[in-house]
Amino acid sequence: MLTKEEIRASYKNFDDNKILKLAQNPKGLTKEAIPVLIEEVRLRNLDTSFIEWIQLENNPLNQLEKDSIFSNIKNSKCSICKTNSDLKAYEFHSVISAVIFCDDILQHLIICEKCNKKIRWKNFFNTILLGWWSRKGFIATITALLTEFFNLFLVKRINDRILNTLIEENNGTFRQILSSENPKQQIQNFIENNNVRNLNKNEYE
Repeated sequence: MLTKEEIRASYKNFDDNKILKLAQNPKGLTKEAIPVLIEEVRLRNLDTSFIEWIQLENNPLNQLEKDSIFSNIKNSKCSICKTNSDLKAYEFHSVISAVIFCDDILQHLIICEKCNKKIRWKNFFNTILLGWWSRKGFIATITALLTEFFNLFLVKRINDRILNTLIEENNGTFRQILSSENPKQQIQNFIENNNVRNLNKNEYE
């Protein structure tokens, strides 16, 4: 492991853009690297908001904070039907293929049970009808259908895995949310944006 002085010497050779890239995505930096990066941001008169972000990303949420986020997610409104709550994180696996083309799709959505069933059935029929039409698609379709079947018995495990990963990958964002004036609304917005990134929701409205 590099010492703080070795890291400092290395960072001195980085241009501003490289320092900013590190500051924008500081997750995983060693405890020796964090103060050196903050020092470089200050010395170069770069945007000081990155200093707060570096600190947020490298201050892991404790279990009480995670439980608060889990509770807010569960009690948010479904971003697809705009009605139901009691949300869970679901995994959807579907396949569409044709001769030399195969689109093997894995999606994670935080939605209500009703919308989960609607999307799952639509993906199932699309895979059954459109997944077989290439050599790669044939294999991927069998895998997808088997995965979907076994996932029916692993709802809680999948929910916990997806949410824990989501929180870990967005530690700084959730720290900002928890310190905001309206964490519940901010989490609602986060869920909707996350779902939009995974799926064109208008397809199911």
